[in-house]
Amino acid sequence: MAWYLTLEKYTTGQLEDIAAHVGVSLRTLQRWVKGQSLSRIDEATLSSLLKALPKEDQANFRQQLIKEFPAMFSRPDKDQDAPPAIFYELTVRNLLTLPAILQDSTIEFILQQAVKHIDPDRIGLILQVFVCQKQDDGRIRSLLQRWRTQGAMVLSSASAFHSIGLDTLPVRAIQQYQAVETTRSEDLRQLGLEPFVQVARAYPLVRGAGLCAGAVVVSSPQPEFLAENRQKLIQSYLDLIALTLDSADFFEANMFAFSPLPSPKVQEECMRLLQTWIAQGATAEEAENQILRLLRTGKASCEEERRGGV
Repeated sequence: MAWYLTLEKYTTGQLEDIAAHVGVSLRTLQRWVKGQSLSRIDEATLSSLLKALPKEDQANFRQQLIKEFPAMFSRPDKDQDAPPAIFYELTVRNLLTLPAILQDSTIEFILQQAVKHIDPDRIGLILQVFVCQKQDDGRIRSLLQRWRTQGAMVLSSASAFHSIGLDTLPVRAIQQYQAVETTRSEDLRQLGLEPFVQVARAYPLVRGAGLCAGAVVVSSPQPEFLAENRQKLIQSYLDLIALTLDSADFFEANMFAFSPLPSPKVQEECMRLLQTWIAQGATAEEAENQILRLLRTGKASCEEERRGGV
């Protein structure tokens, strides 16, 4: 359905109010509703029209505009290439005054502001923060998804859990020590992203020379959304996340020895199996060792382990 057809439901009185907010005559707006004189409408007018609609109708109208004019929502404002000064000052103050135990709260605060700022039109931006998982031998063999945005919310800890290993987008970003982008459906599935996501870019979380704490994945349903002119803004928020992490979270390149891991779906199944084993009397250590063995073997299913028990 064309964007202007969504305006047909409004009464003449409502159209008068909308026209007044947009700065056009009622007659002009009525022509638009009929699909006439559309060539004279520019992006600024469409943006004004969006803001003039009742709030409950804006989301639907915005989605229609995104379908027909994707470039309109893929460019950041010229004056929006850095976090707001007041937010930056508050974040720095938190880093200087809050105890390390509140690190999670600070990162969640940064992620919430990043989504609000980078994606003001709620196109569907997703941020995932993957951190290094140090093994008993001191090596880093996988990354753990520690935080993930879902709309305006930030999921953390167990609610965001899954681990990734070799041959995944964030690991490639760490190995290459630079941002890596993909549109491959297999890469997106490995990250547990929804089917509507079309593009993802992973950025290594770095500090100093050669130190890395993990990676942040930025994904969107709009391929144009991660255009070069938005990278400075994204990087500004990633720098704040890197500053928030503890120095002990960063590792030198020679500490990385990534191994393959199964998909997020299989990992979720393993977690359910872990809970079942513990409920059946296995100790937490026994169940965890079984899960770790299962993950390291890269099996595609937990079904055999479920039948065999602990």
